[in-house]
Amino acid sequence: MKKTEYCSSLTEAEFKQIKPCLTVKRRPKWALLSIINAILYICDGGIKWRDVPHDFEVPWQTVYWYFQKWTKEGVWQLVNDQVVMLRRMQKGGAPAPSFVVVDSQTVHNTPTAAQEVGYDGGKKIKGRKRLLVVDSQGHLLNVRIVSAALHDGTAALRWWQKEGKKTPLLESIERIYGDRHFGGRFKKGVEKTKAIKVITTHEQIGVTKDGMKLHKKRWVVERTFAWELCSRRLTRDFERKPEHAEAFCYISSISRILRNLN
Repeated sequence: MKKTEYCSSLTEAEFKQIKPCLTVKRRPKWALLSIINAILYICDGGIKWRDVPHDFEVPWQTVYWYFQKWTKEGVWQLVNDQVVMLRRMQKGGAPAPSFVVVDSQTVHNTPTAAQEVGYDGGKKIKGRKRLLVVDSQGHLLNVRIVSAALHDGTAALRWWQKEGKKTPLLESIERIYGDRHFGGRFKKGVEKTKAIKVITTHEQIGVTKDGMKLHKKRWVVERTFAWELCSRRLTRDFERKPEHAEAFCYISSISRILRNLN
């Protein structure tokens, strides 16, 4: 296999951290490391599937087939759970957090992203909304892509009731921090069914150079949004299917965390 040198590519050591999570029922014709690096390259560079560089030595159709296969099987979330747990334990913390921060980010859609698209009247943006749940260090724990027209609290409550407990990273949650949009239906719905306290904090602890206010506990999710936007595939929503957009959020998180695992 020809060695590729891209800033997004994983080393053999980094790849070994996630290889057990990759489901492959038969011996692949192409090297899995090359396939993973091609997917990371697409996420980092924001290119089209058909423009996968030939020096990966894997057809773009094969790269896309594995991407959509692992997306459908929930592999990206499984890999993200694995690297987040490893990173948290490396920093001396418990594998799963006791409190999380939830927030949303509205991004413009492109003509290819036509499903579940709406208009966010507050931010004056037509596109999709990303609901992110992160831990105290800003690591992505879960993401859900919805129409930008949906209210944060309503969409988050539907997600929580349906899939909030499917990931082991959310099994030990005691507190959820969020802004005022999560203080209504979401707060009542979560606290009614679970022994979890939803806290809407507005205590300001600083201001960025751009004038954005930083709030206690909640500021880490804003940094996570910035990290995600470093992946050019996430600067807008290019994906036809919302689940593919969610997958690229996980892939961006996986790539970043693996860089920090020693």
